[in-house]
Amino acid sequence: MANDVAGRAKAAPSTFGALVARYSENADRASQGDLGVYSTRDFFGKGLDGSIFFNSPLDYLPGIVDQKLLGRLRALRLIFCCGQGAWEERMLVETRQLEQILRDKSIPAWVDYWGGDVSHDWPWWHKQLAYFFGRWLDDDLMHRLD
Repeated sequence: MANDVAGRAKAAPSTFGALVARYSENADRASQGDLGVYSTRDFFGKGLDGSIFFNSPLDYLPGIVDQKLLGRLRALRLIFCCGQGAWEERMLVETRQLEQILRDKSIPAWVDYWGGDVSHDWPWWHKQLAYFFGRWLDDDLMHRLD
């Protein structure tokens, strides 16, 4: 599901300009997420080289000091959501870590934690997408009317 949404975002970046959970060399383009896992260390260990490193925001974001790149990241609309129910333990830990890194870098993001009944599963992802895209599109419409 994340790859499908990310594919649509890449096809229409003006509509989906900030579906971002990992770095792209062109940071003003949308990119894909891994539904709450923001480190690749479980898959690749400590050997995070090349593009693997840039798929691990918990590792690369703290080292970004380039003000131009930080400015581009700050201009994006970032939304992260995590439930607190079944199968969410690791996602909660990594989402909180990511939230702190973004705060430390002054990168604005909407980080939303849903309740203890919200599990890491398709029915909730559908509800979350509808919820966030609805608010995102409402916000875009309001800006166009201003």
